Formats: sequence, structure tokens, C-alpha cells
Amino acid sequence: MRPVHKGLNWRIVFGVCSLIYMIVMVYLSGSNFGMVHREYRQAVRQLQPFEVEKTARLELADECRKKEKKGGHSLQTDERKTAKAGVPCLSPPAVDLEKRQKIVRDWLEKKKSGIIQKMVLFYITFAIFFLVLPPVIIYLVLSVFIWIFKSIE
Repeated sequence: MRPVHKGLNWRIVFGVCSLIYMIVMVYLSGSNFGMVHREYRQAVRQLQPFEVEKTARLELADECRKKEKKGGHSLQTDERKTAKAGVPCLSPPAVDLEKRQKIVRDWLEKKKSGIIQKMVLFYITFAIFFLVLPPVIIYLVLSVFIWIFKSIE
């Protein structure tokens, strides 16, 4: 007959130690979580309509300036009169602006989905390699040692 142990079972102690380990690991990894979430918040912020329009205007202005430097874009006299302080590239046509906004929005959506994939991959690998795997390996090692020790007796 097996002797009845008075006191705590080693599995209960191991479970409590594993929970403490997991809490400490999550606490120590808080800066990494913040870094991943900062990228996500920035991607969401860039998808705001005002930011999309601003980015589209900047891209169109850059293209316009490049065309002017190459000499491929010549300004008419009417355009020069209506341009603000000699910078005609700051007011692109509405049709071009809408097309560019759609392109920018699509690009930012792809960027956001990539960041979401990165977050999921980060959390899965963190959970497997730092939260689950170490306690499982230690549990198996302890079980083997206890089994060997009981076999020796």
C-alpha cells in the first residue's frame, strides 16, 4: 500500500511556481508588447481620412516637383496666376487626388494587415517559447527524476 503524504503535493507547488513564472515573464516583456502595439496604433492612425489625404497630397506634390525639374511639366500663365506663392504642386486636381487616396489607402491597409500578422506571430511565439515550453520541460524533467527516485527505493 502506498503511504499517504501529508503536506503539499509537488504538482501543486510546481503549478504555483509556473504561474508565478508566467506572470513575471509577461511583466518583463511589457516593453516588447508596447513596441508591437505602438506600430499597430500608428498604422490605424495613418488610415484616418485626413492622414490619407495628407499623404496623397504629399506624394502628388513630390511627383509634380520631379516633373518640373525634368522639364516635363510646363505651367500655363493662368496656372501661374492661381498658384499659391509660386508652388503650383500643392493643389492637385480632385480626380488625381481621389485616385492617389485610394492607392494610399490600399497600401496602408496592406501595411496594417502585415502588422496584425506580425502581432499574432509575436504573441504565438512568445506564448509557446516563453510561457508554455519552459514549465512543460521542467515538469517532464521533474517527473522523470521523481520516477527514477521512486524506482530506486
